[in-house]
Amino acid sequence: MITDTFTIISQEELSPDIFQMVLYAPQMAQEALPGQFVDIYCSSKDKLLPRPISLFDADPAEGTLSLNYAVVGKGPEEISSKAEGDNIRVTGPLGHGFP
Repeated sequence: MITDTFTIISQEELSPDIFQMVLYAPQMAQEALPGQFVDIYCSSKDKLLPRPISLFDADPAEGTLSLNYAVVGKGPEEISSKAEGDNIRVTGPLGHGFP
């Protein structure tokens, strides 16, 4: 498990309130397994708990993690406002993956 700040490579709205975020996180991409998730921390002081988001894809060769998520609530709304080049604090991979 890793906790660090990673750079957002892309943030795209796939459909209304459904986003895909791609992070440059080489070590995490190497360790990630299907079925795992990450915790994303918001920068607002009133949102102390991280938001769990399932891993959509991990590309160890590129060092990237892809996360698809729905904007439901203030935490994901804040996360969706992040843009390419922004940094975001992430812990993961978490959970029991499978081969």
